[in-house]
Amino acid sequence: MEITHNRRRWIREVLNPPEIGVLYTGNQGFLPDAPTNRQPSMLFVDLLNRSLGGVILRTKWQVDLETEFYLQIHNALEDIWETVKVRAKWANADPHRPGYHIIGVEFSTPEDTDQLPEVLHSARKIVPLPSDYESFSDWELFQAIPRTAVCAVLNALTFVHVKAGYRLLKTDTRVDTCYLIQSGSCILQVEKNGKLQPVGRLHPGDIAGEMAILDDIPLEMNVDAETDLELWALSRKRFDAICTENPELRSFLTTLLTRRFESANHHLRRMLTPYLITDLIGEGAHSLIFKGVHATLKLPVTIKMLKHEQALEKPLIDPLEKQARRISRLNHPNVARIYEVQHRYRTLFWISEHLSGEPLKSLLERWKKLPLNRVTHFLVQACRGLDHAHSQDISHCRLTPGNLMITTGDRLKIVDFMIGPRAEKLAAEDMDGQRYRAPEQAGTEVYDHRVDLFALGVIAYEMIAGKSITAAMPLEQLSDDPAFRQPGFPEILKRFVVKACAADPALRFGSAQQALAHLQALADHYGVPQEQPDGEQRKVATISLAFREKDQNALNQALEDFGTRISELDAEITGMDIDDL
Repeated sequence: MEITHNRRRWIREVLNPPEIGVLYTGNQGFLPDAPTNRQPSMLFVDLLNRSLGGVILRTKWQVDLETEFYLQIHNALEDIWETVKVRAKWANADPHRPGYHIIGVEFSTPEDTDQLPEVLHSARKIVPLPSDYESFSDWELFQAIPRTAVCAVLNALTFVHVKAGYRLLKTDTRVDTCYLIQSGSCILQVEKNGKLQPVGRLHPGDIAGEMAILDDIPLEMNVDAETDLELWALSRKRFDAICTENPELRSFLTTLLTRRFESANHHLRRMLTPYLITDLIGEGAHSLIFKGVHATLKLPVTIKMLKHEQALEKPLIDPLEKQARRISRLNHPNVARIYEVQHRYRTLFWISEHLSGEPLKSLLERWKKLPLNRVTHFLVQACRGLDHAHSQDISHCRLTPGNLMITTGDRLKIVDFMIGPRAEKLAAEDMDGQRYRAPEQAGTEVYDHRVDLFALGVIAYEMIAGKSITAAMPLEQLSDDPAFRQPGFPEILKRFVVKACAADPALRFGSAQQALAHLQALADHYGVPQEQPDGEQRKVATISLAFREKDQNALNQALEDFGTRISELDAEITGMDIDDL
């Protein structure tokens, strides 16, 4: 915490992050987005700073100056809630959060200070109390709510009591409200062969009906109260309103969906039809990477999910989806294949071929520099992949060793193609990738596919020298670098690096095809395999079947006959029954 002195007589303590307080309005003042008959008698508020004489709080509540009300403040040292009576002394609009007010209040010491607000004596629970907040704070999902949005979420919850045996949610229906379970348990059931089959349970801290805020699709199973339940309801409308005011809350959707995929006890909750998500295998600044499998073809896939912080930016997501579908048309041995793009769960998913191997970045971290024949092999493959993409007017714009995957047999695959403003935004935010950006990317100049060739030149230097090109190393002096003076160093490779890394785009290779032609003699010398003709490339086709259970045996026979014919064509078909997963 930061301690500052101001013009007042008290030393004021700035609370970062803000602490939580509970404000008892006594029905004085009003909340703009609540109807007259539903004005709350208490609100959770952010405490921004405090002194011995008062506190500064942030809330949507509007109040007249000199109004007195009660405030509860959590004493972290003694783990108790202290109740004080305060008086509003000044109020300003919050310049950073439209609709919110910053209110300065002064502690008062009347005879009834120790009198608790009437709402605490109410036998009928309507809104969360401080004791409820303490329970919520221990739950993993609640901890995923950004601190700055906690009060807004607490103020949006409505208490619901449900008796044992009640069907809270019904399969194949759409819902607009989800429920945070405070006490009791629910049982999840699916229909199979006309009977209900239990597949799991929900306990305190879990959310029932998360589809209300994740996607407008029918529920895949029933949710029944196994015991009496104490629930807190949150509607999609209220959640979306909070997200508008507190965009950081969008990250909660990513956590909620990831938890669903990781901990789901039934395959229906891990489906991104027709794919089954099996494992979380990586996370970047803007996306999560899952391993999955095609549910019927048993084809392993990699599934990249855009985090909701970006996915809910409407001006960004529409062009991004169009760009992603355009990239999915790339089909080359040195470009990771994207099978399809799905817009589900309020975000984007890229389903691509699953690559077994490691990024070039990991290879360089382990070996520092690579043998020249291997360097040449990787550069030739990268040029082939870039040439294919550039021929379709698609540039990578943020090529680094991290998105060059090295697979079985040293096959290189370029991953994470992105085009348009999205690529520029990601590149600007990727501090680790700044050294691979061409000089023209740092300004307002228009740039083209030659930025990829610059990045490839920098990557080539790192593979050769075992170190990075830094700002202290002028590109004009690169030709005299000690890395190129070792005995027998190929002049072709030196000229490739120097030309690709030219600060002036006009002095670089004009195209990836031109760069490839420059390397061809060296590639022949090292025995780099020739590129397969287009007709020899293996392709993947997806077939989905919908059938009645009674036709299963006949269908199996038909697939067996089909598989025999397919194998005669030097192709392969794989399949699986979803119930075996």
